[in-house]
Amino acid sequence: MRISEHTMQPLLRWAIRFLEDFSEDIVAAWDEYRMLHSRRPEHRRGQRRGRKSGELQADPRVFLDGLRSRGEGLPGSRRDDGTLGPAWRHIASLLDCSASIENTGSGRLILESGLPIADDCYLDTPATADLDGQPWHPRIPFDEAPRLARLLSTACFIIVAYLSGARVGEVINLRRGCVSHDKDLGLWLMEGLYFKGAEDEEGNKIPEGTVREDPWVIIEVAAKAVAMLEQLHDSHLLFPNRLKPIKTTPGMETKRRGEARADRLIADDITKFTDWVNERCRLLGRKDHIPADAGGTVAPSRFRRTLAWFIRRKPRGLIAASIQYGHAYTQMLQGYAGSYEAGFLDDYAFEDWLFRMEGIAEDERRLLAGEHVRGPAADAYRYRVQAASREFAGRVLNSERHARDMLATHSCRSTTATA
Repeated sequence: MRISEHTMQPLLRWAIRFLEDFSEDIVAAWDEYRMLHSRRPEHRRGQRRGRKSGELQADPRVFLDGLRSRGEGLPGSRRDDGTLGPAWRHIASLLDCSASIENTGSGRLILESGLPIADDCYLDTPATADLDGQPWHPRIPFDEAPRLARLLSTACFIIVAYLSGARVGEVINLRRGCVSHDKDLGLWLMEGLYFKGAEDEEGNKIPEGTVREDPWVIIEVAAKAVAMLEQLHDSHLLFPNRLKPIKTTPGMETKRRGEARADRLIADDITKFTDWVNERCRLLGRKDHIPADAGGTVAPSRFRRTLAWFIRRKPRGLIAASIQYGHAYTQMLQGYAGSYEAGFLDDYAFEDWLFRMEGIAEDERRLLAGEHVRGPAADAYRYRVQAASREFAGRVLNSERHARDMLATHSCRSTTATA
């Protein structure tokens, strides 16, 4: 079941906005988060910093002077009784020292600085992009960075999965370095694995998939999404199960987790992406929110049928800037998505079938209402509309491939051509 255009269009627009407008801020905040996270006390056990005498005493003064010059307070956290207190673990990360700084002369210097205590631990990374002339996000708290990084990853998934025509399993198993640019042909190529029909020489199914011979041909915005994912993390997979570092206990082996993100998690991520966008629109009074889809949850498995619908019904509709759906389809036909093994042409055939059947039904309705048709092909037109209606009315399609076979029939092709 396809996704409504009233849902899909703003979903894609916001995904591209994340990629093109917000990504630089998010990646910078995420990098700062990971650096500070690596300095947390639980990651420092067994390590010695090797500071020189007096170095630690100098750091708090520079730290406090910086806060004063920017008009900021001390990083804060809520106590159990609801009052604010210094966030010593975060301060220790900023100063790259032990959390025991609270009980040292440096800790007393910080407490006696006279600076107010902020309501959270904010990153230094500023929000430079804007929406309607104001920052797209207020100051980014430390614990907000992983959420924003996940939202950016989700935006990139929406772009790559929707605009490539690839199956969900093929997208979530894409590897780092999968995209290249053929300068001679001027095409962006995306390589990956395929799973459906993957067999060895003896006809045995290959569960882990196998590398396809022909790559997908994708448009530039999808290639940019892949490049952004490669900046976002160090995993060999573009869509790993986790972006946030796993908390570990020194000396204990980390429990093995599934590497690739599951379909269910992707669907949850899209829901969270939509919720974030709609909340931001509410706060800023924007009207371009993402409406709920009548078909329910926006599952990634619905992208291919939706793309086929847009290509057939809105070929001149804009994806981004001057990129039209018709142009994207022309590109896709040159790669694996244009082969019948990929399955996308079956999705397109189904939408093509529905489009033609609706046209035939409308032509017949107008003829029955007395519409006058002139010209040398008028009689042939009336005959073919009636013949097509008799042949196809009430016909049940068992599969997308069945739709492709039906489109090849003489009645369907000739009626459309005459019309």
